[in-house]
Amino acid sequence: MVEMHLRTRLRRVPLVFLVFRLATLALEASPLAELEDSLQALYRENHDAVVRVKVALRATDEEGKERASLTVLSGFFIDEQGTVLTNALPEGDASRIYIEKDGRQYLALKLGTDRRTNISIIQTAKPPTSYKSVSLADAIEEAPLGSLAFAITSPLEFAPTPKFGLVSGRESQFSEIEFAFTYTRISIPSGPAEGGAPVFDRKGRLLGVTVATLPEVNSSYIVPAKPLRRIVKKLREQGVYKHADTHLRLEEKAMLLDAGNEVVIRSVEPGSQADKIGIKAGDVILSIDGQPAISLNQVRDQIFFSEQETFIELSLRRGDEPIDFALLLEPSD
Repeated sequence: MVEMHLRTRLRRVPLVFLVFRLATLALEASPLAELEDSLQALYRENHDAVVRVKVALRATDEEGKERASLTVLSGFFIDEQGTVLTNALPEGDASRIYIEKDGRQYLALKLGTDRRTNISIIQTAKPPTSYKSVSLADAIEEAPLGSLAFAITSPLEFAPTPKFGLVSGRESQFSEIEFAFTYTRISIPSGPAEGGAPVFDRKGRLLGVTVATLPEVNSSYIVPAKPLRRIVKKLREQGVYKHADTHLRLEEKAMLLDAGNEVVIRSVEPGSQADKIGIKAGDVILSIDGQPAISLNQVRDQIFFSEQETFIELSLRRGDEPIDFALLLEPSD
């Protein structure tokens, strides 16, 4: 009896092995294997651009004693002059800014910071002799929801690390936090020291840079390419980004009978230009500079790409009456 069971088991072993081998061969020839190969190639092509950014600060505590703190971020080279893009550097007296690459440290200087969008650019004093840079000019404007997203971060003290997820949303507001424009949400969580990491599509084109984490849903927000290029350009020129502001609080409401959404003015800041010219809470935005106001994201994007001290044309609906305004854009608080 024992001998019969043993013979049966021995006959089954080749069959199990054959099934396993066939499954392995099928996987190796599948689109999934091709995707794996392309992601590995993407990492090899871009990991050399990713660095660790460290900022040492000096501060005085309540007792008058000097103390030091260290902030660690991810970052990446964006040109051949050694410019590094990262998250906004902490406020304070920075005693030292430097990047780490391949186990070596390189001193750097701050070129500009925009705290509202959490973006900084720094200049490496003497860049490494060899490194890869990521082109902002070639970055993709917008990837469809469900597209693959591939981040390369510099977490803690680890080497550049690949992370994989999906493009999962686009929002210009999270809870009560209003963004300057529409951020892209990806299903890649951002942990300690991973802010400032580049995110690519499956073809290796830059999608944006990580600026905020959403640990509750294992996700993060990135600043997408189009506004990122504008921010970096302004930081190079001015050291700061001067945001234009309507001083209006907006919200998006669903219309009746499933007719879409409308953008409604929730409140107007007292004493602002909008208040002075008579814009009121409850007014509905029909168009901005001739473009129909189809969503809150679109309205915020249009305002972001406008300049301070210029006018925008607002077509509003108050009750059943249309009313037009020319609103002067003021500096953001």
